[in-house]
Amino acid sequence: AKSMYDFGKANPGTYGGSIPNIGRYYGSSGYKDEMCVGAIWLYRATGEAKYLQDAKSFHSASPAWALSWDDKNIECQLLLFQETKDNSYKSEVQAFMHDWMPGG
Repeated sequence: AKSMYDFGKANPGTYGGSIPNIGRYYGSSGYKDEMCVGAIWLYRATGEAKYLQDAKSFHSASPAWALSWDDKNIECQLLLFQETKDNSYKSEVQAFMHDWMPGG
């Protein structure tokens, strides 16, 4: 897992960016959400603070639309809140949940 993460960090970008014809079958809007999730899970597995710092650097405060194959922003936000208890991440998760509630 560490070597795959290191490869992704050293070669940033989307899968479709490295294989141009794949975009019409497997388009991606970004890669930082996946890197954030990977970093958090490596932090949980190893306890190495560098992974938590990486996750924070890949974090986006922009509203998540949904958790999907292309959008793991809410997963990143939730996992960061669980690990840090930082209220800014909590607010992002609460806003996401509110948007899915009736009247949201």
